[in-house]
Amino acid sequence: MRTRARRDGDWLIGDAQRPEYVNNLLLNLAIREKRNQSLVFSEMLLQNAGAVTRLFRDKPFERGLYVLLDSQIPAVLFEMGFLTNPDDSRRLNDPAERHRLMQAVAASIDRYFERCDTVGAGSRQGDQSRIIAARSAASASGAR
Repeated sequence: MRTRARRDGDWLIGDAQRPEYVNNLLLNLAIREKRNQSLVFSEMLLQNAGAVTRLFRDKPFERGLYVLLDSQIPAVLFEMGFLTNPDDSRRLNDPAERHRLMQAVAASIDRYFERCDTVGAGSRQGDQSRIIAARSAASASGAR
């Protein structure tokens, strides 16, 4: 059964009408693409953060954390330090250091979405990333 045309001669079949193995294949492809995009972003984040602070690792460390498993969007967990470590604690309690680190995070977000824009993700996402990054930087510089 034909439901909606996407392009001339291209028809989208609803999930209920598509065989289960095809749905599973599409889900696996979406998860793999999200994982790949998460790695691209995490490498950008580590490169930018490494320019302003000492890093514990210089390569992404993959974990199957539940909060990172959603297949809809790329996701990373960025630990900025350990409060139990006196040096990390001192840095994280310094507003100027937090601001520098958040600027690196914001630059990574912008760089990621600029890359997405180049490959067709649309400029609206880049605008949203700048808004989110500005809010994060403002929040971080006022946090204690």
